[in-house]
Amino acid sequence: MQTIIETKDLCKDYQHVRVTKNLDLSIYDGDFTVIMGASGSGKSTLLYLLSGMEKASSGEVKFLDTIFTSDVSDHTLSHVRKFHMGFVFQAMHLVPTLSVFENVTVPRSLTIKDKPKLKEKATSLLESFDVFTHAHKYPRELSGGEQQRVAVARALINAPKVLFADEPTGALNSSSSEQVLNLLSRLHHEGQSIVMVTHDLKAAARASRIIFLVDGRVDGELRLKPYLEDDLKTRQATIFNFLKAKGW
Repeated sequence: MQTIIETKDLCKDYQHVRVTKNLDLSIYDGDFTVIMGASGSGKSTLLYLLSGMEKASSGEVKFLDTIFTSDVSDHTLSHVRKFHMGFVFQAMHLVPTLSVFENVTVPRSLTIKDKPKLKEKATSLLESFDVFTHAHKYPRELSGGEQQRVAVARALINAPKVLFADEPTGALNSSSSEQVLNLLSRLHHEGQSIVMVTHDLKAAARASRIIFLVDGRVDGELRLKPYLEDDLKTRQATIFNFLKAKGW
């Protein structure tokens, strides 16, 4: 498998507390990688380091051919994020004064001036995610699940190499969570590389690989076959037993 992200001796300190500790890790192209661990284990910190949203205190992150170290420039990080990464968070962060269509096209408008092509791409994503009928509405007029699907569309408008997701279903009810997870699974089956932090067993069941953190270090990982709905209960049981053995 091709490595798209690699860390070496990765450390992150906050107020003299080492959150991520000499972490060596590889993320592979085409994987749906889920990062799990107890509260305070460093899950979100690791995600932010991998995506260049945080700078390492020491060590490095290699994303494709670009190396992030403690002194990497903000310009370099911004460039890589703009052209190669997409982001989805627990809070959707949609701009309330922009329509759904405008929210989706804002990131792409920074990199492409071809308006017809931009409109075509945004329309295709919104139709694919079953929210095109809301294109001219504002975020407040949508349900939580619809807002999150719009947020995923926005994250994909630049065709990112990696989609990063931090608890993307954490603020959703069970029905909306299922819709978003089905969407992420579909994207993975289509070849999208995804790195997601979650504490939810149902969300973790969509992974092809689970990485478990303890106190800022990798304490183990679990490789899974591609997700199939018919195997959900078996996958959940496998993941639960793995997590239980790790003291989760």
